[in-house]
Amino acid sequence: MPRTNSIWFDKQKKSWVVWLGGKRQTLAKGKKNRRAAEIRFEDLKRQAESNPSPEGAQTVASVIERYLSVCSGSLAENTLFFRKLYLQSFAEAHGRRLISDCRPDHMEEWLNSHREWKSDWTKYGAIRNVQVAFNWAAKGATGHRLIPHNPFQGVSHSVGDSRRDMTQDEFQQLLRATGHCLRDPKRNLKGTHKRRSWKKPTPGARFRQVLIFLWLTGCRPSEACKL
Repeated sequence: MPRTNSIWFDKQKKSWVVWLGGKRQTLAKGKKNRRAAEIRFEDLKRQAESNPSPEGAQTVASVIERYLSVCSGSLAENTLFFRKLYLQSFAEAHGRRLISDCRPDHMEEWLNSHREWKSDWTKYGAIRNVQVAFNWAAKGATGHRLIPHNPFQGVSHSVGDSRRDMTQDEFQQLLRATGHCLRDPKRNLKGTHKRRSWKKPTPGARFRQVLIFLWLTGCRPSEACKL
């Protein structure tokens, strides 16, 4: 007979535990920490209500949570950063909604609510990063389909126009705006020759060096940061 959802103290493990969602959960260690165990139990129940287990009805939040749990390790650091950013935003808008109740216009509503996203490239990236998670859940990449189909399938946004290359004259203007490293000649009062010393490069001069490096190599700023 399965245990009911009530906490009890496991003398062998010296911990307060509970059965929740078919799994045994450790709530707190030490017999004196019953109150902490009860608080943790309430938190777990609230999470279970908004994030049903894979065996139950899936929500937007539970799909996103499962996707990140499984796939985060295989994503590049920069890719993971932006994917989590957009998925978190989408979960805040529709996290508690059941997958069975989701419609394509919910994603469009979320996109239109972000007035700060002006660029078509930004809007395209937002939808693409969210769609990846729900396509993954529908295809059953781990051998078990979390959802029967992607309820947001078909929602997309056109990419923006490609930007033209910077001209040589524009690049020279950019360099002049950064300033340069100054050098002050000083006379040696005890002799007739001159002694030259270098001042510490200004932030503008350092930035100028970075710009020249990017121009000559074609390297992206994010790639340069990893060198």
